[in-house]
Amino acid sequence: MKGQIAQWGNSAAIRIPKPILEDLRIAAGSEVEMWVEGHELRMRAVPAVTSYRLEDLLSQISPDNIPEMEEWPPVGAEIIDDDYSG
Repeated sequence: MKGQIAQWGNSAAIRIPKPILEDLRIAAGSEVEMWVEGHELRMRAVPAVTSYRLEDLLSQISPDNIPEMEEWPPVGAEIIDDDYSG
């Protein structure tokens, strides 16, 4: 299947046929990664990250990159009154 290169301002844009967009499950505005391999232009869709799992984020913490923790005194409305019986 062929596409077409068109002028887009000072740049060029590649028109991708609808069946290819559907096969890749991408649409106009999707992010893609492009590179040159030999004399070919290669391209792949960048998966959209819509959410992160806490387990996945925590698994990336190592002794070398533990975030610094610093205690700050309470300053007002964030104080929790454990004696509240309301």
